[in-house]
Amino acid sequence: MSIQEMNRKMAEWRASMDAHALEPQQRKVMEESMDAIALQFRSSQPPSAEAFESELHRLEMMWAADHPLLATIITETLRRLSAMGI
Repeated sequence: MSIQEMNRKMAEWRASMDAHALEPQQRKVMEESMDAIALQFRSSQPPSAEAFESELHRLEMMWAADHPLLATIITETLRRLSAMGI
């Protein structure tokens, strides 16, 4: 995955997050996850598009019970990326 594509995906994720009124702790959890993924992309072996999508699905499942709003944001992001053909 190119850096441009990764930046588009991260921007889409951030836009989804910003569209919701998150509690400070929820925002912190989401931003920490975004930062960790962004760090992976900047490594010498960035993940593939499939790995990025898999990580979003993993986060969605992890947060579904305890953080339903965060899971909704991830679901929206995945839906938008799919609609964009990414």
